[in-house]
Amino acid sequence: LTCTYSDPSCWGIIAIARLGCPTTLYIELSIEDSAGTAVGYTNDALGAVAPMQQARLTFDTFEKGAKKARITKVDCF
Repeated sequence: LTCTYSDPSCWGIIAIARLGCPTTLYIELSIEDSAGTAVGYTNDALGAVAPMQQARLTFDTFEKGAKKARITKVDCF
C-alpha cells in the first residue's frame, strides 16, 4: 500500500459487497493513538460496486499520533 497524500500513515481495506452497492460504497475509520484514544477520522468512497466484487479503499491521515484505525461506519447505497 502506498500512501496517496499523507504522511505519516495510511490504511488500506479490501471490501466485498456481498449484494453489491448500486451507487456508492462508503467506509469511515476512527484514527487512534497508541493508547487507543481517538485522535481523528478518515474516510473513502467508491462508486458502484458489483455483487461479490472486491473494492480497494485507501484511508489517509495527517495526524502525527496515528497508530491504529478502527472501522466505525460502512454504508452501501
